[in-house]
Formats: sequence, structure tokens, C-alpha cells
Amino acid sequence: MVIQTKKIEKDWILLTYDVSVEHNNKRDVFREDLVKDMGGLYQNDSVYLLPKKVHTLKQIEDFAKGYGVNVVLFGLDADLKACKDISKRYVKLLKERRKNIKDLFWEAWDRLSTVERNIKDEGLTGFHNKLRELQTLYEHYNEIATKYGNKNDEWKIESLEDDLERLDKKYEKVTLLKKRERGNK
Repeated sequence: MVIQTKKIEKDWILLTYDVSVEHNNKRDVFREDLVKDMGGLYQNDSVYLLPKKVHTLKQIEDFAKGYGVNVVLFGLDADLKACKDISKRYVKLLKERRKNIKDLFWEAWDRLSTVERNIKDEGLTGFHNKLRELQTLYEHYNEIATKYGNKNDEWKIESLEDDLERLDKKYEKVTLLKKRERGNK
């Protein structure tokens, strides 16, 4: 899919930080959540890019403070070609994130379908956690894609939301069938 010029961000935020070796766990969690929750784009060790359109400098600073990490933020007004390259990478990662959510949805759907076909099998242990994980992934994706993207169907947010609603309904149905099956014993 081609990036339209009107979607190009001219203003990016460069985030850099330093967390000492003694705090490896804190650094790992911060780094993971920076990508997952804030939509950070990895550049290299301790350096990430974020489009200003997604989060303000204050939101990013507050996010980092929540982890006890000091960050240095630079506003970048890059040339158009550099912005296009960065935006293409960012869009690619967002689309990969969407595909990951879709793949997890189909795994969950297949698991539910298997249990539904053979209702006597257990198969649903911990499934509510999978639903919660999918919902969280969707919420983060939705927030970032909505702020970064445009009104085109390119991000397919509504489609993911519909998928999750169908999965919830199927889970409720299968859970009810399993309760009935246990009641008949």
C-alpha cells in the first residue's frame, strides 16, 4: 500500500534514555511497553522515534516517569524524503501489529471451534486470559492507528473490533454449552 503525502508526518520525536545495567529488568519492561503501548519505532539501542501526532512530549515524559526512567526528547523536523522513509517503516510495523492480532484471533477462534465440536473436551483453561490479551493488543493498536492514521479503511480497526466481538460471543456460547454439559452429568 502506498503512503499518501497527506499522511506523512513532518514532526517526529526522538526519544533517548539510559538505564544502568543493574536495572536490566526495568529497562526491558520500559522498552517493550514503549513499543507496545506508545508505538515507539526502534532506531537503535536506547533510541526510538514517535510521531508527534500520536503522543505529546508531556505524555511521553509522564509515561517514562511511570517507569522511573529519565528520557531526553528531541523534536525532529526532518526533510520530506526522510519522513517518507520513517513513515513507511512505521506503517509497516503497524500493519505487522494488526496481522499479529488477526493471527492470534484466528488461533483463538480455531481453539473455540474445536471445543465447540467436542464439548466434552476441556480446552478452555485460561482462555479468558487469551481474550484479555487480544483486547489489550487491540486497544493499543486502535489508539496508535487512530491517532497516526487517517479515515481510510487501511487500518481496518472496525474489522478487528468486529472480530473480537464475534470471538466474545462464541466464547459465551461455548461456555454456556459446557455448563449445560456439566449439568447433564
